[in-house]
Amino acid sequence: LLVFDEAHQSTADTYQHLVEILLDGTSTKLLGLSATPGRTYNDPEDDKLLSKLYFRQKVTLQVDGYSSPLDYLIDKNYLSKPIFHQMACTTQSLTEVEKQRLLDANEYPSSILEKLSDDEKRNLLILDRVKILINEGHKRILVFANSVRHSEILNAYTELRTDIKCASITGNTDFEVRQKWLKLFKDSSDEQPRVLFNYGVLTTGFDAPRTSAAIISRPTKSLVLYSQMVGRVIRGTKVEGTESAEIWTVVDQDLPGFRDLSEAFTNWEDVWD
Repeated sequence: LLVFDEAHQSTADTYQHLVEILLDGTSTKLLGLSATPGRTYNDPEDDKLLSKLYFRQKVTLQVDGYSSPLDYLIDKNYLSKPIFHQMACTTQSLTEVEKQRLLDANEYPSSILEKLSDDEKRNLLILDRVKILINEGHKRILVFANSVRHSEILNAYTELRTDIKCASITGNTDFEVRQKWLKLFKDSSDEQPRVLFNYGVLTTGFDAPRTSAAIISRPTKSLVLYSQMVGRVIRGTKVEGTESAEIWTVVDQDLPGFRDLSEAFTNWEDVWD
């Protein structure tokens, strides 16, 4: 039996060949686990490859009296209740040519992410929200930055201008420093507020149940990635988490992206039917 966690990655170039080798000409069975049974938002052919690998057999939690597994898991406190907010950013630094290029691409190119990262009003909007969340009583806050440099910019400003305990965690962070801050962030005995700015390393495989708020600055056209970022902060009280969680998404006017989590549970139904 081959069990593939984060099964939406089964057909990615990184893993597909290995999966095919393990399954080819053997009696090995394949079981995939994923909260998001799809790979893209607008490429049905890519998503069909995933469903074909699993013989279009998707098992979904079904409970009498609940319209979706999300409602059941929230009601039973396995997941905290997500409260979604938007922070509209009215400043636009992209040219019409860049906007068109973005609409034609599968994801935001790094050049556009870096340009958004340099928007001072946008950054102040994020940092002001961090302060408000702390004043409202949130003890653990995750901020998903646009890039490595953006994570470091936001962290440096916070360290210089406030007394908030914070750190930037990226692929460039030294291993020992990363482990130290992740331990402090998860520590339930320390009531002092902590903020982690991060890029690319805390979207999956990171579990800090006490996290009760997230700010998603990173714009994305990937429903999977957006869902994973939200998933970091919705651990319920049954798993030592919180009753509710606030998710603030920076919405850049006229630019594509996601506003809430509901699409993640219905978007791919057609490729599994």
